[in-house]
Amino acid sequence: MQHHHSGETVVTMSRSLMATQWAARLLVVAVLCGWSGVSRAGDAGGVSGVDNSVPASVQAFSAAGRSNAAIEGRRHIAALWAESGWHLVKAGEYDRAARAFTVAKELAPGEASIFVGLGVSAHRRFRDDLALAALEHALQLDPAIGQAHALLGDVHVRHGALSAAVRHYDAAHRQDPNDVTVQERLLNARQERDVEARFDRLLSPHFVVLYQGEGTREVAHEVAERLEAVYDEIGRMHGYFPDETVTVRLYPEEQFRAATLTPAWARALFDGRMHLPNEGIRTSAETRDRMLKHEYVHAVVYRLSGGHAPAWLNEGLALFGEGGASAETGDLLARHAGDLEPLSSLHGSFLGRPQRAASVAYAESGAAVRLLIQRYGFAKVRRLLEELSSTSDMQKAFERVFHERYRDFDRRLVSSQGGRG
Repeated sequence: MQHHHSGETVVTMSRSLMATQWAARLLVVAVLCGWSGVSRAGDAGGVSGVDNSVPASVQAFSAAGRSNAAIEGRRHIAALWAESGWHLVKAGEYDRAARAFTVAKELAPGEASIFVGLGVSAHRRFRDDLALAALEHALQLDPAIGQAHALLGDVHVRHGALSAAVRHYDAAHRQDPNDVTVQERLLNARQERDVEARFDRLLSPHFVVLYQGEGTREVAHEVAERLEAVYDEIGRMHGYFPDETVTVRLYPEEQFRAATLTPAWARALFDGRMHLPNEGIRTSAETRDRMLKHEYVHAVVYRLSGGHAPAWLNEGLALFGEGGASAETGDLLARHAGDLEPLSSLHGSFLGRPQRAASVAYAESGAAVRLLIQRYGFAKVRRLLEELSSTSDMQKAFERVFHERYRDFDRRLVSSQGGRG
């Protein structure tokens, strides 16, 4: 009799585990289909406490008993959620990835790889405060997890903490000496650290200005002062005042070209840092301010969009931030109205283009952004940047925000410039 009852218990537990696993699969499908149960994805990366926005059914799984079957069930469910999270990271859906990893964390709080997933999704959304917490917790759980060290290196590079980046890349390299990507990042971080060691530093509330020699110190002071004014002006335009500092490097003209490998027509460069030639600062005040506004808008767009803004949107907003289109730009568009490219052809950098082709691409980008603002208002354009922080799919983000097909807007742009729509 006792043996029969035990068998029923085993069968019941087995059925319960199967039901739990099927429920978990349904919840994973819900995430993949766009479930938005986590009310604030930015808070999804915390490493302590229970997220009350996690589905009640998952909280029930998490609070279930401590039998071997229950523990195994939670691990299985957590693995499913984590797997969906990595698929979403690969697809560029970082908000939804954060939700999936958050659920996995509740079910398996001792699994280091889940916290790596939280760190990845936070870093890709420019929530490096959450990324640092998640990745450092992953290393507490498993000091040998090289991926966490590699990602911490990426986080520190973004913030200019190159010595810390080298330390973490070196740890990741020791864990896997055959990882070519980590080898390259370690080498680059060491080179960048050694280069920056030759620069003097000037700190302002929102910028770190690197310069070489006492003769350039006055220029560095001027740049820092003007950039703080630009920070306020562009911040009001975008409704965005980031706490993180932006690193600015000043170079003599010949060093600028050698360091940035930019074509002769490029007047500055933003690649996560602002690279400026001293000669551009020492021209007229108007030219200097337009350049500083242009490059700082790139920093704002980079952060708001998670680095996913296509070149035409990035450059168009930077031109708009400078102060609008010039008469020269209007003439250029008029002359080339019949030769405008599809916006989908203007997603990549313009730096590889000859000067004339680049000038037309910039002019078209400026016209596209002005048309967007005229039709939808600046707040909606800001919303597009935020949408892009969660996906690298420009067409999907555009249509979700504006409820207009991307290709239809493209035709409208060409038509507005007198071209063939």
